[in-house]
Parts: sequence; structure tokens; C-alpha cells
Amino acid sequence: FAADGTQIDAVTFTNQLDNISMGRSPDGSANIVLLPTSSPRGSNGGVQPPQMPQITRVTFTGGDVVQLTVSTVAGRSYQVEFKDDLSASIWVPLGGQRLANGPSLIVADTTLSGPQRFYRVVLLP
Repeated sequence: FAADGTQIDAVTFTNQLDNISMGRSPDGSANIVLLPTSSPRGSNGGVQPPQMPQITRVTFTGGDVVQLTVSTVAGRSYQVEFKDDLSASIWVPLGGQRLANGPSLIVADTTLSGPQRFYRVVLLP
């Protein structure tokens, strides 16, 4: 509110995630992001960009199955992609988008077809 009591801005919240803080970043902008730490009644100036996912473990589980462990942030969505040849121009989605509910996701690749495969993980908006 302004000094004269006029409303300057308002945010209407719908369903929220447990233990997740959201705010404007940069402070005062229209862009609302997940905050790494809460800042009630304070500036969101310390907002860091989202943590980029990393594949932290690759496990061959037998047969034709590879299991990937991906570092995540709860409440964010990720897409695992692969290609069998790094010179290929397109990354292929491995299944659908996945919503993280904790610090990691485990993704199984049961579609192996050759002697090698390359993976990446995309943090979705």
C-alpha cells in the first residue's frame, strides 16, 4: 500500500506447496519464483536462480535397464532426455515430465537399444 492507503499491488494465492516459499524476483517485478529461503515481510533480494539438476548416479540394474538418480528441488518439474549419438541434432524425451517431491528423482531407462546412450536433465518452467 502507498502512504495514502492506496493499494499498489496484490497477489492472490491458490494451492501452495508445503514448506515452499514464493516471491517476486527481482524484488518488485511481475516474475514470481520459488525462493530458496523464506523472507516474510522482507526483500527477496537474496533470491538465487533455480538449482540446476544433475545426474548424480547411473546404475546398470541388469537386463537392459539403466537407473538414473537426479538431484532435484521439491515442487519443480523435470524432463530427462537422451540421445544415442552426440552428433544427433535432437534430444529424445525419456518418458514424460516428472514432478519432484524431494531432493532427488530416480528414473529408469528401459528403452536401451545400442552400446551407448547420453542423458541430460532439463528443469522445466
